Amino acid sequence: MLQSSRKRGNIGSFKDRVKHIEELSRNIEAGIRHYLENAKGRLYITYSRLGILPANVLYWIISTISPSTDIRLMDAMSYSYFVAAYTEPSTILYFTTDPGSNITLSLLQAASLTGNNVLLVTLKPKNEILADLLSPYERITIDLHDEIEASLSMSIASFIAGVKTYKGLGRRHDRLETHINEGFSAIVEELLEKYSDIIRKVLETRKIIVTSSKILEPSALIISEALRRKSIGSEYEPLEYVMGPRDVLVVSSTVEEHYIREKIFRLRMTNAKIHHLVFNTDPLETNIYASIIGLYIARTEH
Repeated sequence: MLQSSRKRGNIGSFKDRVKHIEELSRNIEAGIRHYLENAKGRLYITYSRLGILPANVLYWIISTISPSTDIRLMDAMSYSYFVAAYTEPSTILYFTTDPGSNITLSLLQAASLTGNNVLLVTLKPKNEILADLLSPYERITIDLHDEIEASLSMSIASFIAGVKTYKGLGRRHDRLETHINEGFSAIVEELLEKYSDIIRKVLETRKIIVTSSKILEPSALIISEALRRKSIGSEYEPLEYVMGPRDVLVVSSTVEEHYIREKIFRLRMTNAKIHHLVFNTDPLETNIYASIIGLYIARTEH
């Protein structure tokens, strides 16, 4: 009874944390939406570190809802060194959880010097020196210092901004807006209850490979990061390259069922021990739900 009460208390506390993270995301989404609404030329959505999650969330929303939009998804280093100097003036939206890195400053400088508009979405600078370095650039900051929390918050903000900016998909779009109004924190208890056994078994491993299809790679990376925080030897590998025998956590969506079933069958032939997190959600939302699981793993007392 005491253990059960403690578990409910932990879940309640975690739900409150997700709600706070979501509230912060609603404070910044209007700025992202305004930037998207005024974008000119090709839109480059770029990222570094765990900014990969919000960048992917926004990219897939725009490319699905508004396929005519001229949009590219690219890591910050590739944009800085291989694209910035060779394209017509464009609009750059850059997500990062590492605002003080060399690649962040390189991207901002490259975009500005080549006449591109750039908006930085990142954590609030930790000190005045970094704040001064970033001051010449348009930016939206979120007052969180944990990278996983910040990544999740920026992702929810990207999701809201994308759905509100781009219209289409009929009833599917209406469902996405309904979920925005309800809030992602509302499903936390149901989510943790459904996947509690898998989370427990994964936390009992010493080493594990986390894998997924390409579209869910960002949330799989979040989960892998969370597991390393729990001193579990975790690495991410693309699903096409994973081999056994070892523990493997597969993150997937039900829309990939036939593809994933084949890959899991082949993994079992190599004596891999499969742990499977499968989400029956709209694919545009799945990365967010999976990342909530990642954050729970990072914060759990297991």
